[in-house]
Amino acid sequence: MFRPYPETNCICGYFTHRVYRPIYSPAPGVPDRKELVVLVHGLTHRSWVMFGMGKFLARHGYLVNVYDYPTTRGRVPEHGEDLANHIDNLMRRNAQHKLNLVAHSMGGLLSRVALDRLELSENRRGRAVFLGVPNYGSNVAHLVLRIPGIARLIQTLPDLDDAPDGTVRDFPLPQKLPVGSISAASDLLVPRASTYLPNEIDHRILPGHHTLMMFHTSVREATLRFLETGKF
Repeated sequence: MFRPYPETNCICGYFTHRVYRPIYSPAPGVPDRKELVVLVHGLTHRSWVMFGMGKFLARHGYLVNVYDYPTTRGRVPEHGEDLANHIDNLMRRNAQHKLNLVAHSMGGLLSRVALDRLELSENRRGRAVFLGVPNYGSNVAHLVLRIPGIARLIQTLPDLDDAPDGTVRDFPLPQKLPVGSISAASDLLVPRASTYLPNEIDHRILPGHHTLMMFHTSVREATLRFLETGKF
């Protein structure tokens, strides 16, 4: 069930300030887990790509918020700060809920920054699932950055560069939520080795491609299993 959620300078149920951040309540007749899941999309996407995942998780008793942000403007640390403020607001409004995150691609980098900024007590910590997150950058981003002027058009792109001195290597590891990662078997944008984290709990390689992996039934089901059990 969709539940409008009024919030200053964002949108839930209508468009304003060019972002759309709907909330899905647990489905009728399903026990409310008292757990919040925030979904975070990646580069060149908007929140709509996560609507299906959000509805799927709501049907299993989660309160779901689909985060939205302009992916080609600003830098990852700035977006991470905004995400942290957004989550803090959500957690204050839902004071009995645990926090979970599901993030795709660059959204996982935002999530790493946000988790480092958040104050989160032990009893409010759920789990995080990272879908094809370029934790060590992408060689595709490195090549695209050779195009003159591209960094002005896609301002977040330098934060995806897999160069040895790339800023992506400076982002904090996620310490406040246990993380499970999913790689797409046919990912041509993010090398599989880049999707691993040294402190992740579990890792799964599933069929599919990078860009729309959140639409695959196997990815949704694996995400649900990890949120429930901490294992894929």
